[in-house]
This record gives sequence, C-alpha cells and structure tokens, in this order.
Amino acid sequence: MNCYKHEDCHDIAVCAICGTGLCKVCENETTYRKNKRALCKKCNYNYGVEIEENYKLQSGKKTAVIIINAVFIIIGLVIFIINKFDLTGAIIMLACWCFGSYISSFFDNTVTTKNNKNSESIFSGPIQIIIAKVIGSLLGLILKLIIRAIFAPVLIIANFLGKIKIDRLIADNKIILEKIKV
Repeated sequence: MNCYKHEDCHDIAVCAICGTGLCKVCENETTYRKNKRALCKKCNYNYGVEIEENYKLQSGKKTAVIIINAVFIIIGLVIFIINKFDLTGAIIMLACWCFGSYISSFFDNTVTTKNNKNSESIFSGPIQIIIAKVIGSLLGLILKLIIRAIFAPVLIIANFLGKIKIDRLIADNKIILEKIKV
C-alpha cells in the first residue's frame, strides 16, 4: 500500500483511526497521535476538534464550580458578619461553604471522551478515601464535609488556575487546528 498523500512512497504506518497508509514523512508530521500511533491529515484535524470540544466542556465545568463556590462563600461570610463573628455564625458559614463545595462537585466530576482517559476529580482524592476506610463511612463522611468546608476558598483558586490552564490549551489547540486545516 502507498501513502495517501505521497503516492510514489510506500507506507510505513497506517492512520490509527481510518487505516489510511502513511509514509515516513507523513508519519513524522502528524500533530496528534492516538495510542501513540500517527493520524492522517483529516483524522488529525477531526481529533484536534474533538480535543478542543473536550477542553471547552472542562472549562465550562470549571466556571460553574468557581461561580457556585464563590456564591456560597459570600453567603457564608455575610452570615458570619451578621452574627457578629460568633461561633454560630462561623458554623453556619462553614456549612454554607461545605454545601457550595458539595453542590459544585456535581460539575467537577470526571470528564471522558471516547479518545481520552478518565481524569480523577479533586473530590475523590486518596486522602479522603483512606480517611473514609479507616475511620468508617459515617465519620469519614463528616470529615469529608469538614474538609470541603475548610478548603472551599482554596478550591476556588485551584479551579480558577485549572480554568486558566484549560483556556490556554484551547487557544494553543486552535492555532494547531489552523495549521492542519483540511
């Protein structure tokens, strides 16, 4: 079989998606790879578009998490201030932060496409899993809620930085897609 682009060259690989023959030049020039295998120009472009759609979905979810957490942090702070910085206000504030973190966890779950592996959510980390197994499910749940409440402001920052990174990936991917446009 010959290369789809350079018909006078024999293929040394095939496109990982459509099976089109690729010569050494085409195999080396591939922008994206699937399972470490080269892609033809058309599949390269389509794969890049799919990656961009996945990045946009992740960016949207990060935005939702940031907004939800910010709203509940502000509500908690207002309640804390209204209660004149007493213990009751602090408990209600932490409860608001915990609730906001819990609600936002529905948006910050794993994102999967047919070409990408699962990415682990920040809410199912190894520390929380170990705590839940060692201490017991009820106490583990209580500790998990307390951890969420305490670290809610940190989660906003982490999600904001994650969104910035994803938005850069989207911009970089757009440049790549323009270069390989079919």
